[in-house]
Amino acid sequence: TSSSSSSSSSSSSSSKETKELEAKQLSECLKELELLEAGGSKSNILLVVLGHVDAGKSTLMGRLLAELGLFGEKEVRKRAHQASQIGKASFGWAWLMDERPEERERGVTIDIAKRVFETEKRQVTILDAPGHRDFVPNAISGISQADAALLVIDGSVGGFESGFEKRGKISGQTREHAQLAKGIGIEQIAVVVT
Repeated sequence: TSSSSSSSSSSSSSSKETKELEAKQLSECLKELELLEAGGSKSNILLVVLGHVDAGKSTLMGRLLAELGLFGEKEVRKRAHQASQIGKASFGWAWLMDERPEERERGVTIDIAKRVFETEKRQVTILDAPGHRDFVPNAISGISQADAALLVIDGSVGGFESGFEKRGKISGQTREHAQLAKGIGIEQIAVVVT
């Protein structure tokens, strides 16, 4: 009988702790809801950056984030210096987004690069998608998480055409990314011409 009262006591104690934890979690959730209703929390937006390989997606985002103060001058100079040391001086801004060694060696984004910045009313998460057709599954991963998209188009002669042209079954990635975004349900797409 002493063992049964002991197990009953520990079971009762465990149940009480569980209920206290649940009550604490519920209280925290209610506080968060009150903050949201009062406007005390910023709304989040996930923004995927799409477009053909070499359209300047990572470069544009690196520059934007530096202008917003997410990277200091020292970090910008460091990345530019690293890029120029291996003969890729024009990739300095992009290297603020592309950090993996294989991305830097090849000069293309391979995986989704994620950075966050805040405005007065929003927290914005940038998802920099790869533009190379070999990494479409990674681009789809970014598109499927996003609320809105920036479609970066290379405005140079030949650059624009290569992003949209269709050769047999192979489409330029600008065309494919736009179709994927629409098919996945992204309704807000801003077009940026570089």
